[in-house]
Amino acid sequence: MPKETARGRRKPASKRARQPGRKAAQTATQATNHLTEADLAKIRAVVGEVVADAGGPELIDMNGVSKLTSLSHSSIRRLVRDDEFPKPIQLTDGRKAWIRSEVVAWSRDRIASWRAGAA
Repeated sequence: MPKETARGRRKPASKRARQPGRKAAQTATQATNHLTEADLAKIRAVVGEVVADAGGPELIDMNGVSKLTSLSHSSIRRLVRDDEFPKPIQLTDGRKAWIRSEVVAWSRDRIASWRAGAA
């Protein structure tokens, strides 16, 4: 809401007051503050599956695979070479990508085999 100055002119409202989505964004942030990391992970997994299903298989690059598995680039290349990790798809001459669901399945298999050995 504009304010009047000493000379009677109207001053524009502050920048914050002119941002209509600001309050909604703050409310959404406050609403998610009570969620645990486990809850957020479940939500991300469901949303990721819906997005992946909507457009076919999701492809991820080496950085994405590294982030998803916590393996270094050299470890990923070694495992691929030794046929112990899903092979990438050659998209172009200089670009490879992995199918995300295959990498996730590999990770789940590793976790299951580790748990079976630890039991």
